[in-house]
Amino acid sequence: PKKTVKGHYPDDAPRLGRTVEVKLSLLVGADGKVKKVKLVRGTGPAFDRAAVRQAKRLVFYPGTLGGVPKAMWVPWTFAFQPE
Repeated sequence: PKKTVKGHYPDDAPRLGRTVEVKLSLLVGADGKVKKVKLVRGTGPAFDRAAVRQAKRLVFYPGTLGGVPKAMWVPWTFAFQPE
């Protein structure tokens, strides 16, 4: 990743007192920006919404195929840390 985003516990999420992980699949475009987000394994509506919203703010160095930047699906996990 070129620009990461930290997973903050959403305001409307239950306070579980533990790290919560949401697994996503991101379509990263040839420009390095996240074009689509698919939920792979969620942990509840509040965390899932926050993970998808925050994933759209990530920026990557684009993947290449034969030296040419290409759109690619990338696995990603957001870890929400209790504060």
